[in-house]
Amino acid sequence: MYRKSNNGKKTVDSFCTISNNNAHNPAAIWAHLHPILSNIKVNFNDISTVHFFSDGPATQYRQKQIFYFVCSKLFTEYNFKKVTWNFFEAGHGKGAADGIGGFLKRAADAKVATGTDIVDAKSFFHSLKDSSKIKLYLITDDDIQNVSATVPENIVPLQGTMQVHQIFTDTLGTLKYRNLSCFCNRGFCLCQNPQVYDLIEKVSETVSAESLPWLIFAQKKLVLKFKPITIQYIQTAPILETNLLQSINATRIQKT
Repeated sequence: MYRKSNNGKKTVDSFCTISNNNAHNPAAIWAHLHPILSNIKVNFNDISTVHFFSDGPATQYRQKQIFYFVCSKLFTEYNFKKVTWNFFEAGHGKGAADGIGGFLKRAADAKVATGTDIVDAKSFFHSLKDSSKIKLYLITDDDIQNVSATVPENIVPLQGTMQVHQIFTDTLGTLKYRNLSCFCNRGFCLCQNPQVYDLIEKVSETVSAESLPWLIFAQKKLVLKFKPITIQYIQTAPILETNLLQSINATRIQKT
């Protein structure tokens, strides 16, 4: 992680996550990112913008679930204000992170050569966690499952995903994207006519208050009680609860 303090000093912090779980799906990726982002939130609370760079396989990074995490969790769980994610073409994503992995593998080889048994991720973690300035985190199956449980089912796919090379946002629940990355104003510019991507599908439905005496929005944060009436409502994903009032303003309630 490259960061710049208010006095202009540039600092590099190195992290590595380790797990026995070989999953590479979006939930696993976010489980591996979570302790790093949490570390930033706790120790560097002046950081408000994060820029990601990765390759772009559709099964891992460049896909709708990662897009959802970017425009939801980064705001609600880590309090970032802005985020960009840039996707490299295949074979063009090597960088400092690969050097960190190589260093740790060589360090593990050196430990084994001197008699240390490293048989799994846990023993790797405990053998190397204090051997360098690289901060290590151990990711469990439960960590991945906990993230997976937060993914809603109604994420709208982004048509033409594989042509997208940059996503960015400063708004909870909405992304902007373009096919070519641009770094004017740190990526938050209108160059190349970026398009807006609303990830959560709003579903309209009519229910009868005779069979449902109260209608609960966003996990009991607001309860509306009525006598027999017809209510047209907008169903929202839990992560967008902070936008609930806008949804309510769009709701039409008519007496029968």
